[in-house]
Amino acid sequence: MSYRPMVYVQGDWAGNGLRFATHEEADTHAYLLSMSWSPVSAFRVDESSDPVNYALVGGRLVPVAEEDLAARRWSVSDKQAPCTRPMSKQCVLVVGNLTDGFRFIGPFADLAEAVEFSESVDTDNWVATLEEPPKAEGRSE
Repeated sequence: MSYRPMVYVQGDWAGNGLRFATHEEADTHAYLLSMSWSPVSAFRVDESSDPVNYALVGGRLVPVAEEDLAARRWSVSDKQAPCTRPMSKQCVLVVGNLTDGFRFIGPFADLAEAVEFSESVDTDNWVATLEEPPKAEGRSE
């Protein structure tokens, strides 16, 4: 079994053929794909019966031979780059464009709920994950 990163582009889920040994690796790569492909409105990870063919090591994609998988499975958390994905699972729908302006709809409880709602919106839209604002230096809580 493997995990495949998927991105939601113009009404369809798409992937790039990469398969990972762990859900965490695939989730991190799906997030990175969503930042580099255009226009991506959501991402997810699917289980796959395809063999694992890539790993994330130190933040880089590395091809993986089948015989290396047993050794990787127990130590993947030590080698995996930290996830840059926001901690919050809440999402908002961003609707509009630069000319006419943007509206923000939400928050939605999770990504799936936001994507489902986005399919009913006729104008350009993107799903964005809510993040906590950074703590200002020198301020106490």
